[in-house]
Amino acid sequence: MGWRDLVVRDLRVVRDPAGVAAGCADHLRTAVVPPSSPAGRAGAGAPPPSGGQVRPVVTVFGPDLPGEPAARVHNLELVGYAGYERSGGAVVGDARHVGITRSLGGLGWRRPLRPGRFDQLPLAIASGGASPMLFDVPRDAVYEVPLEHPECDWFPELGLRWHATRAVTGLALRVGGVVYPAAPFNTPYGAWEIAARLGAAAGFGAEAEVASRWAREVDAAPEPGRGLEELERAVGHSFAAAGVGLAGRVGPAERRCSRLRAWRGSRGPACFVVEPDRLFALPGPGTVSVAPAPG
Repeated sequence: MGWRDLVVRDLRVVRDPAGVAAGCADHLRTAVVPPSSPAGRAGAGAPPPSGGQVRPVVTVFGPDLPGEPAARVHNLELVGYAGYERSGGAVVGDARHVGITRSLGGLGWRRPLRPGRFDQLPLAIASGGASPMLFDVPRDAVYEVPLEHPECDWFPELGLRWHATRAVTGLALRVGGVVYPAAPFNTPYGAWEIAARLGAAAGFGAEAEVASRWAREVDAAPEPGRGLEELERAVGHSFAAAGVGLAGRVGPAERRCSRLRAWRGSRGPACFVVEPDRLFALPGPGTVSVAPAPG
């Protein structure tokens, strides 16, 4: 994928939180191309219209104006899974998101009656320095791939899955001195990246679980790194079966950032003459940003 493949959605007239939330959902729907045949949809493991090849999309919402801050999304990504801390320190779900899950609860979000490992977090969107408003991400906008293994029949019993595309919201877009605080963009994941997020103790902690099941299957002692290796194999196999593209080891996001840095000060396309190493969400009073903005 290159710059000519990029889909630019111009929503600069949209400045209110509800409009931004709706635009973000449409961004996710646009970013995943539906399979071309009913057979392809059946193989994707999710209901239509989701499923299929990932394409790069950027959606640009309204800019900050003098004395009138625009709406901004305080999640770092459009799709994120909750993390619930239990007594004793155990975590259900994504351990990276325990803090924001707690913060969203303080803003009024009600967790499911039966919290699970893959509960989608709502979007926290604020405008004009006001406290964030919460918006659920529509289920049909999020395409998830259930993970299977090419050799291990027991792998689906783990209940692991992952969403098709990384949609980043924690960066502001600067164009000619104008700041667009809400400008989500997406790129494909790498299989190793998904495996790391699922496997790490700081994520879902599935590496040890996979290694243990694998060792029992082959009647041998667990091997160092085996769990992560088999997770990556499962991700690659499952995404290929679903027709969802994955990035190579040097993915589109890294290539684009290199090009952006090379074009700094050039006459490249105006909306991309930015400084990616200095872009960040601009939190206001009462935000629930997952990470502090760099100084």
